[in-house]
Amino acid sequence: MRLINCEDTNNLFLIERFGGNIPPYAILSHTWGQDHDELTYKDMIEHTGQDKPGFQKIKFCAEKACQDGLGYVWIDTCCINKDSSAELSEAIISMYRWYRDAAKCYVFLTDVSITSEGTTKSRIWEPAFRDSRWFTRGWTLQELLAPEIVQFFSKEGKEIGDKESLGSVIQAITNIPAQALDSHSIFQFSISERMAWTLNRNTKREEDKAYCLLGLLEIFMLPMYGEGQEHALKRLQDQINKQRHIIESEQTPIDELSNESIASWLQPAAVEEDLLELLNLRHGSTCLWIFGQAEFDEWKTGGNAVLWLHGKPGSGKSVLTATLIDRLRTEGRIIAYFFCKLGDDTKNTLESILRTWLWQILEQLPEYRQLVLQHKQRGPAIRTLLEAVKEALKEIASKTMKHIFLVVDGFDECESGPLSAEKLLMFVSALGDNISLALTSRPESRIIKAIYPRMQDNCFEIVVTNDATREDLNGWIRACIDRMGLSDFDLECSAIRQLEEGADGMFLWARFQLETLEAQFAVEDAREVLRNELPKDLEATYGRLLLAIESNVSALHRARAFRILQWITAANRPLTITELDFALGIQIDSDVSPKERWLMRGSMDVINACGSFVEITRPGHIRFVHASAREFLRKR
Repeated sequence: MRLINCEDTNNLFLIERFGGNIPPYAILSHTWGQDHDELTYKDMIEHTGQDKPGFQKIKFCAEKACQDGLGYVWIDTCCINKDSSAELSEAIISMYRWYRDAAKCYVFLTDVSITSEGTTKSRIWEPAFRDSRWFTRGWTLQELLAPEIVQFFSKEGKEIGDKESLGSVIQAITNIPAQALDSHSIFQFSISERMAWTLNRNTKREEDKAYCLLGLLEIFMLPMYGEGQEHALKRLQDQINKQRHIIESEQTPIDELSNESIASWLQPAAVEEDLLELLNLRHGSTCLWIFGQAEFDEWKTGGNAVLWLHGKPGSGKSVLTATLIDRLRTEGRIIAYFFCKLGDDTKNTLESILRTWLWQILEQLPEYRQLVLQHKQRGPAIRTLLEAVKEALKEIASKTMKHIFLVVDGFDECESGPLSAEKLLMFVSALGDNISLALTSRPESRIIKAIYPRMQDNCFEIVVTNDATREDLNGWIRACIDRMGLSDFDLECSAIRQLEEGADGMFLWARFQLETLEAQFAVEDAREVLRNELPKDLEATYGRLLLAIESNVSALHRARAFRILQWITAANRPLTITELDFALGIQIDSDVSPKERWLMRGSMDVINACGSFVEITRPGHIRFVHASAREFLRKR
């Protein structure tokens, strides 16, 4: 979640927070003016836009939050990078939760005025309040209902009242029952009742008529701008019908059919976060080359087909896989996917792949929940969980008439043993003609051994070569250099030339060099980086990163960095900052656990110590930037 730090209202800037590391914040509810009048994400990054009319709302919100003892605010106009479709989708899906979790919601009404002559007590403002455009907009419905504290302000910034004190007026304007205005009571009302509250409300983009209801109806559905209002509402209704199908089932008690019951049994991996993260990394229209490959078309239209995408480390295979998944989902296909992660026991076994696939299929085909619960109820005494999951997948595949696409990325990072690839291919091939599998990996011998015997039988191969990705990679490098603003045309040209020539098809290599360039304080420093010979490959790049740690003048800094890397390498899953800090305090020769105290101030201390070896995920976990980084350090 991206927030505005407003501790100094004369110096507003954006920060990012993840998972449980989100501080108390205020949130703004308002109606948009013309797009060019509103402060944007780009304005916040470049510290521009203070002359825009919309800046006054930002200033008001920041000052009010400070008065209320809150150091952060969230505002939809400038806290979302709307150039990223993945980030916009994530924001829309999270919007209800963000408003619900806000300490306070400030409603800024630009069409309600309280002059110096009038007061809030005289209620001269009430006719304008009742006619306010704010009550006619689609998105403001959840902004009214989700937060616990909602305060209304005039365009001069004078407080009119809050959701509780203005309850009877709001009820008369909206026809929403007083009980529903309590944020804890909304879901006691039926879906039909909640949908009725949206009557006479409009949205600027036609698809938002459906998307603005997702949180209120407890529906998970990815936005697809361009699908049109009719199609968006139809998809929403389909999701509602699936939900009703579960609730109205008479064969099994409601609690047994609940998501929690099946989820607690299957324990699916959190791969949706991985998908959104990878789609955020994708630049512009990159990765589209794969959809022009004849092998892709044959795989997509063929029955019981296997598609193998492979290439060297850092060549962008995972982002390519995410793009493939996104395309299939946009087309309305039934798709289950998985991203293997070396060093994360929840994301690197054959069992975790199949469990997660089954969970995702049930989300799209809820009519088979009853079938799966029957497999669950037979108990572990007869069969292992893996066997039960396999049987459930086989039964669904044999009964459904729909084509199901299964995707697994980074299969070379799966640690279920050398036969895992062969076992997976044998299992999927036995599921039937309505199942297609896509695998992404490095061309390791164990995977080649499993794949090649099947190359004559509906198995297709796409190699991620330098030629295939050159246009994407060069375009991304140029865009990154342009964003740096080096202010020297010759330097920019030199940087682009050297990076394009040295990348050798590796996005990850280019990313490391770009991060090094961006970290320089002056143009001359950047020029010096380019004068020195760039590392020739990932191995050489990791060598330089390690050398930078070893060369630090502070012995304490060096020791701390190596200790962090040792713990991350040894851990069987990504660590939180709290877990890592605890681990750093353990003394090898002591039987006593470390007392409660902090050795690090936050996740940025880890980045500062270890450089580009590690990254912080959106949920706030610390992990290696790539499997190849872990492998490099293991060898050392």
